[in-house]
Amino acid sequence: MYGSLVIGDPYCDAEEDDTAAARAAARANAIAATRYHAYLHTAQSIREVRIVLRVWEENPGKSWPPRNTDDNTWVYRTVSIECSEGQLIVDNVSAGPVGFEPGALERIPLSGGPGLFLLHVSIGGRNDINERIVSAWSIEDNNEQVEQLRLLDGYERYIVNIARVGPLTDDEDDDLDEE
Repeated sequence: MYGSLVIGDPYCDAEEDDTAAARAAARANAIAATRYHAYLHTAQSIREVRIVLRVWEENPGKSWPPRNTDDNTWVYRTVSIECSEGQLIVDNVSAGPVGFEPGALERIPLSGGPGLFLLHVSIGGRNDINERIVSAWSIEDNNEQVEQLRLLDGYERYIVNIARVGPLTDDEDDDLDEE
């Protein structure tokens, strides 16, 4: 179970000036970003949440953003981050790096190396998951209650599509650090 994830450049771990604002925005809108980190906040941390990360091999161009066609309950958000080394790390704010299946993958290599990346997030089940949990808890029959809660595992879901869309932006402050 998650709650709050940070998706970002593992080499830019300094707290950014707008981190607190981005975290607050993510609590309200599911996803928000600073220059180097995206913050994904789930609606709840009681039932399992399904999170899928897809890294695109190339800029998808006109096919961007991808849409889910299985139903009409999806919400879409897009943020951008920069990655100086072309890798991402995903951290669970309360538990450290998130493991991936299959196998242990600590860092996610990004196609095209360093650059500006769009994260297009498809969000399903976020708007009514808490209402469904409360409804399941109100069932008096304990076995039925447990079954209804179990059925909610994976109901809240996020698909994060990641694609490189350009080079790193120039930053005059970075040039001053090198002198």
